[in-house]
Amino acid sequence: MRINSLRNNNFYISPYNFNVSFNSRETSVKPKLKDLPCDVFTRIGRKRENSERIFDNIISHGKKFDIDMYNALSKDYRNIMLENCLKNRDIKNAAEINLKIGTALKKELDDDFGKDSYVFVSVGTSPSCLARILEFSGVETKYLPASYLRWIKDSDIECEKYSGRNKKYGKFLEEQNLTNEYIEKSGKKYLFYDYTLTGKSLNNFKKIMEEVYGLKSDKIQYRSLNADLIIIALKNKNLASLISDYIQKYLLYAEAGHYGGISHLPFNRFNEIDLCNDYYTPLAQCYNFLIMSTLDKKKLLKNNPKNKTSL
Repeated sequence: MRINSLRNNNFYISPYNFNVSFNSRETSVKPKLKDLPCDVFTRIGRKRENSERIFDNIISHGKKFDIDMYNALSKDYRNIMLENCLKNRDIKNAAEINLKIGTALKKELDDDFGKDSYVFVSVGTSPSCLARILEFSGVETKYLPASYLRWIKDSDIECEKYSGRNKKYGKFLEEQNLTNEYIEKSGKKYLFYDYTLTGKSLNNFKKIMEEVYGLKSDKIQYRSLNADLIIIALKNKNLASLISDYIQKYLLYAEAGHYGGISHLPFNRFNEIDLCNDYYTPLAQCYNFLIMSTLDKKKLLKNNPKNKTSL
């Protein structure tokens, strides 16, 4: 599926914020039409068609585009991916701003907790874009689909505790090595991040983890993503304006959900967690590729085997 056809498909995309530019790159020297061989346009057309076909095949598998897939691509195929992904200015801009802020967030966490001494746990869709930066930089990273939690009540949590419908999500947590036993043995801090307005959503998630799934440990911290980004902005004045814009666009207005590759999963549908393995749009595929391509050029791309089961 080509990027220029994404607008007409049933993906989680806001038509008001999704604009695609297909202006070809201009060159300083443009040959006149009469100077070109008669078949040059046929060859150019075939080359473009083959490029788009290869691109379609790479991103249409419906699974996560991870580091193993990136490393398996030849140089020519990476160039094809790069050329086609950059046609969408929104994806390009999303990758650029998330890389700048994600790199600053990683540095802050490395300084606070020590490199390789923490696990970044992305709760819901909001932190997922920044989480990809950390994941592809070698940080152990987990993704927990969970949405619309601010609306649930204590009685909902209590009912779910005894309903028996939580087994699948509990098994999913085990697959992510998010158990009391594993957390205690790891010696790491587990940082559960979400975007917060009132804090009710994150507080409800904490209750769910503790009361429904029994996940309790003094090594776990539940943290507000936007609050920590503001702290980074106060320490780095050059990032203040960028972080302010990021919080409004990607967190408050939920743009992060377009690119993070994590589906919205309400609490009453936690038993459908298996469906989240197949939620991967071409937007998310391209976003991941651009992040990995940039980190690779900076020699910062790192494959952490503990992220093998991460969504």
